[in-house]
Amino acid sequence: MWWLIHITLCQLCLLSYSLGFEWPSLNYAQPESCRPDQGFDTINFFCYNCPGNSTAFTNGDYGCQCNSGFKTIADTGFYGGFGIRNLDPGLICEACPPGQVLTRDGRECIKCPNDIIDNQCSCALGEIALERDVDGVLMKAIQCMPCRGLSQPSPDRSQCMPCQPIPLLPGNEASCNCSLVGGICLPENLGIAERYSPSSKDEIVNFADEEFHSAFFKEHVKVAAYMCYKHKNTSACHLLANLCTMALHDVSHPSCDLIYTLSMRDRLTQIPHLFFSDRMTTSVPTEEDITNVYNFQGPGSRFNITAAQYDLRGHLLSVDSAQGMLFQMCNGSFQEFDAAFSFGTNYLKKCKIPAHKLFNRGEPTFFDLYIPYVTKMADNEEEKLFALPMLLLNTRRNQEEEEKSRWQFTTRFFLVDTISGIPVSNEEIQNSKPKHVRYLSKMKIKIRMLNTREDPKKAGRIYPPIVVIEYGDISRDALEESQEGLDFSFEVNYEMDMKESKKDIEISAGVMSVFAVLWSGVQTWSWSRRSGKVTIDPLTVVKLVLFTCGNLAHIFLIIVFFSSLVWAAFFKFQDHLHVMLPSSDQEMLIKYYIIAIFCLKTVDVIHLIVSQITVDIFLLDWERPKAVSSSGTHGELTKEEAVSVWRTYLVANEWNELQVRRKTNVGLQIIILILLFQVIGLEHYATADPKMSLSFKDGEYHSQYSFVCRFALAVVIYMGVALIQALFWTLIYAGVVENKMEQFADVCSLSNISVFILAANNFGYYIHGKSAHGSADTDMATLIEQLQREADDRCPHRGLQAQTDDQSFTMTLPTKLKSYYDKIVTPATDLAGIKGGPRISKLSGNAIQHMVEAYSTMNKFLTRFLEHALKDLDYEIKDKFVLEKILDVEFQDVNITEKAIFYADSGHSFDAVLFYGNEFSLLTFDMMVFIFVDLFAEDFVLAGVVTFFAAECLNFVRHHLGKQNLARKTLIDKRFLI
Repeated sequence: MWWLIHITLCQLCLLSYSLGFEWPSLNYAQPESCRPDQGFDTINFFCYNCPGNSTAFTNGDYGCQCNSGFKTIADTGFYGGFGIRNLDPGLICEACPPGQVLTRDGRECIKCPNDIIDNQCSCALGEIALERDVDGVLMKAIQCMPCRGLSQPSPDRSQCMPCQPIPLLPGNEASCNCSLVGGICLPENLGIAERYSPSSKDEIVNFADEEFHSAFFKEHVKVAAYMCYKHKNTSACHLLANLCTMALHDVSHPSCDLIYTLSMRDRLTQIPHLFFSDRMTTSVPTEEDITNVYNFQGPGSRFNITAAQYDLRGHLLSVDSAQGMLFQMCNGSFQEFDAAFSFGTNYLKKCKIPAHKLFNRGEPTFFDLYIPYVTKMADNEEEKLFALPMLLLNTRRNQEEEEKSRWQFTTRFFLVDTISGIPVSNEEIQNSKPKHVRYLSKMKIKIRMLNTREDPKKAGRIYPPIVVIEYGDISRDALEESQEGLDFSFEVNYEMDMKESKKDIEISAGVMSVFAVLWSGVQTWSWSRRSGKVTIDPLTVVKLVLFTCGNLAHIFLIIVFFSSLVWAAFFKFQDHLHVMLPSSDQEMLIKYYIIAIFCLKTVDVIHLIVSQITVDIFLLDWERPKAVSSSGTHGELTKEEAVSVWRTYLVANEWNELQVRRKTNVGLQIIILILLFQVIGLEHYATADPKMSLSFKDGEYHSQYSFVCRFALAVVIYMGVALIQALFWTLIYAGVVENKMEQFADVCSLSNISVFILAANNFGYYIHGKSAHGSADTDMATLIEQLQREADDRCPHRGLQAQTDDQSFTMTLPTKLKSYYDKIVTPATDLAGIKGGPRISKLSGNAIQHMVEAYSTMNKFLTRFLEHALKDLDYEIKDKFVLEKILDVEFQDVNITEKAIFYADSGHSFDAVLFYGNEFSLLTFDMMVFIFVDLFAEDFVLAGVVTFFAAECLNFVRHHLGKQNLARKTLIDKRFLI
């Protein structure tokens, strides 16, 4: 029966063990959740009960060990399967008999002749406890033996060890009664009171404005200060420098105060140079000692930094070239991290660091950085190192990174400090957990090139780089609040003195702005002449400002574009380093100009739209009523048949369609841009490194985009695509398929309608649409016959002058013509507060009759004027002088001669009141919207989408308001404008 019970118990044990897992599904438990009498299965991740008389390890291991007072009979390292499958127990423990204690190895019990305290055999002070003979045989009982001579018991009382004090000095008497601090035998009187006196400030470290008492500082500041100052011990001096580094170079801390005093005031060369003097802080950034010549390819293409690494206690670990992930705390590939040392690559790596991982880091490693270079003395070459100055932003003097006059340069830094945050209550520092952790949150290497404009022979050389450092800290209590991780960034930034370039831009902007203002003055003068202004009034000043806004926008755009293009092109294609891209701070000048250009162009486009939607336009009908005969009771009667208005409506609709027509298609423009930038990869040319590649390889680092490069590339591609579009639509499409502007003039001739446009009081455009056949209100057969006669040249020409085909004219008009127009037409358009054209259902019969009479009167007046039938008002046709065409102005004052002048333009000058004739202004506005959005979003796709919708909104506003103006000025019901 007993064997059945034994088998059942084994099955239950096996069942309980197997319940821990069913591969691949596991019942997971945290190691911390195990009880003191439980071990942790590192294969299947669950807690198991330790065998009898045993408990879990307390040293961080996950196995089991015999309890105190129990010797180990067997230990196979397998503890979780006790009693399974009739296997021998993995751990068997047996209690020591009374009066015996465990040996140090835990495998035997031995008699103790003295008192047993806490399962340990007690020996007198200064005695060791011997358990075995010299040959390793276990004694019958422990023997307590005193240490003699210059020796003392080891910490485990297993042997006597020399107690010769450290440091070992000539003539120093041996003593085993000295005070051991940090493993050093210190005298009662340090003898260095003139430079250092122990105090409670030694152990103070500041964490987030909290004065924290550090166990490591308490143990090591005193001994490091003594050994470094008194005996010039190298490791002790490095340890003192490490302590100062962990105190964030705070000169009020005793460790930093001593280092600063010894190195800066006493000028001892055996002390680590942790601080730069104020004089050196001013002069080092402009030193030209580094003779290395760098370039983008071949020798000199790698930015070599020599890093000296020290352990916590000041021992030198290595002096080697920095590469890969030496200063990195982010995840990534070696190739990606090593790109930081490729010269000319503006490098930036940001990430979030899990806070809990920082608390598990080991002892910190400390770094001093140097630039290796070679100097030539006669025929000899000498290798040298230049210590890189470090700007620690955590110190008060350096908190304002731009206040260079207050900077304090230092050296040496660390990545993670888990030591100084251990409180003084913890005696064993190595096995203690820190309450605070300080970590490197920002590291930036700023490399400034020598100015080659002053001396081209200095191409490729650099000033001493500056390492900008900033630390963060976190407490164990704040771990739960930092679930998103802690910020870390590593950056390498290149810059060059841009004072001369900035000065060039400012001078160019100043000089060109004068020309812009002068040209704006010419435009304002032309406008004032065309508007009949005699004196300068407020409206003239406003016009001057508006013209200046548009011209300044174009001037600033040209200046910043060519400046950016030169920077980008020279940087990408230079063989020897003469030009570097502006840094992010230096780019702000260009960004400010971009914002200013965008604002100025916005004002310019608003001015353009307002000017176009306020023009006066009159559709002149040349058709005459036809006499119709009819027979009646009184004989044959003759009456005039009313002229059809549908031809006027046709021309008005055609004009309405032309209002927002452009020489480029914005939608097509954006699609091509996105295709070029994103699909083909031209956007990659704008990275802030020398690489020119359309795609990035896997694992390969690519720099952030340079705004200067993005701006120059965007302008080149945008304007290039727009130019190709304009050439296609205006030359190929308009020449082969259809030309809407010429077709509109043809429609006017077929409709027998002329278009009379007044852009200003004394200036306008005229499209002569009088039919060469005298009548257009006819049937289809007659219309086809008229077109055939015109094709065969069997009828008069369409031109305003006989035997000419000139239909489009600009005209300067006497003031009396505009006065007559305002007298007849304006009251009709303002009738009943009309906005957007008359609505017949809202007008009374008298109002309608008044509108019809006004239109008829003005139609007759203009007809007679154009037929030279008015005695006191006539016109002549001329060609403009070359200078008049260049300046877009008319020199002759028609108010003196009271004779209008028509200038034949042999084209379609009337498109000046349409979008079609202002393509450049609209195109630059679209491009500035594109660049403005990319300035803030750094996304060409988003910029393209916003630009498209901005152009559509602009078209909608222009078309809607232009439609209202057309209906109002032509007295056509807006419902008939499709």
